[in-house]
Amino acid sequence: MKIWLDDCRIPPDGWIWAKNSMEFCSIIRADGRPEKVSFDHDLGDDSHDGSWCASWLINRGLDLNWVPSQWEVHSDNPCGRDNIVSKMRSWDKVWVDSNVPVTC
Repeated sequence: MKIWLDDCRIPPDGWIWAKNSMEFCSIIRADGRPEKVSFDHDLGDDSHDGSWCASWLINRGLDLNWVPSQWEVHSDNPCGRDNIVSKMRSWDKVWVDSNVPVTC
């Protein structure tokens, strides 16, 4: 499953469209673990933005011991994009570091 988080831009073919944070969370809760997520930052009149959704996804992944294999940010908001990228890269690093076997 691929999730496209955006309040106004239509997703590419084959993507599930989450138009706000509530839909984003509901889709993941109902359908499991997405293989790919594409984030927008500004979600119209939603009380949460794409950065909040990234944080929620990170917490969900930590609870389930899982990380999406691919993610991207398609937001036009440069500060919002940088915030999401920073969160997701940190998660990627923690995930890789915590799952690398330690050898002595």
